Amino acid sequence: MKRIELLLDSNRGIYIPRDFTDMINWIYPADYKDTLSNPDNDNYWDTWNSTLDSAYYVDSEGYKWTLYQDGDLWAIRSDLFDDTESAEYKNMFFE
Repeated sequence: MKRIELLLDSNRGIYIPRDFTDMINWIYPADYKDTLSNPDNDNYWDTWNSTLDSAYYVDSEGYKWTLYQDGDLWAIRSDLFDDTESAEYKNMFFE
């Protein structure tokens, strides 16, 4: 079972938020899409930060995925992490 999915790589640069809005099934406030469609919008980065904090996706099995960005944009299914995971691996995504 996958726990992490690469959604968009960092080569997209400032266009990651814009390109994310083309992904279907992610749930976040509908009014964010207009702001995120234009990197020149004054609220682009604030809206993107809010999206990172609030967007989620529920897969066909009912599992919830959230976003994490460290240059690349990832979908994280954190319910699959347990105490047997290495601390280094967890810290890479959750600190």
